[in-house]
Amino acid sequence: MLAQAILMLDIRQVPFGMPAPTIIAPRFANVQLERAGAYTLSLTVDGQVEPLAIFPFTVILVPAQAQPLGQQR
Repeated sequence: MLAQAILMLDIRQVPFGMPAPTIIAPRFANVQLERAGAYTLSLTVDGQVEPLAIFPFTVILVPAQAQPLGQQR
């Protein structure tokens, strides 16, 4: 496990007429993926054994390009 975020959503507050509660995915700003490869993001709910959703994704690392002299920050 690289990172974990805990969100509290009150699904009783869903506006009338919405077909289902909205799920907001957290932003993992401090996660650094330093190796290319296959990863998964699993969405779990406390009290449930199986994940609610599993999102596979692939990381492809691109080396940073050097800036020409005179244009460096």
